[in-house]
Amino acid sequence: MCWPQGKAERRYAGVTHVDVAALKKSDATRIIELTAEAGVTISGLGYYPNPLAADPAEAKVYVEHLKKVIRPPLCSACR
Repeated sequence: MCWPQGKAERRYAGVTHVDVAALKKSDATRIIELTAEAGVTISGLGYYPNPLAADPAEAKVYVEHLKKVIRPPLCSACR
């Protein structure tokens, strides 16, 4: 799960296994190493907000974080 760091306001929200907002190259390298050691791959990252929230400011927060989940700032380090 890739929810932003913070208090969970509902079930599963707030669970952060990969902090995409603060991902460093060393973090990406460690994730790659761990998955290789375990013989697994990551097929997807979870973040399930409501980007269609009625409040435009709330929706913007969701969309901006979703962009980080799709393409983390250090995406090139993850390849």
